[in-house]
Amino acid sequence: MSEVAISVVVPVFNEEGSLVLLQAEIVAALIPLGRPFEVIYVDGRSNDRSLELLLEHLEVHVHRVER
Repeated sequence: MSEVAISVVVPVFNEEGSLVLLQAEIVAALIPLGRPFEVIYVDGRSNDRSLELLLEHLEVHVHRVER
């Protein structure tokens, strides 16, 4: 796999209504650049289904960090 050239970090808190569309828009904007990219979602303990949607609809690797 190529080295990542672009990283997009997206804070998430109760965003279940917009996550799938947001991911599609981010990907649509980055693909034409022709460079390897990653999108990192940081969930701030959402009370809705944000994390579930990320896991269901996106290629996601989860790393949970508790403070």
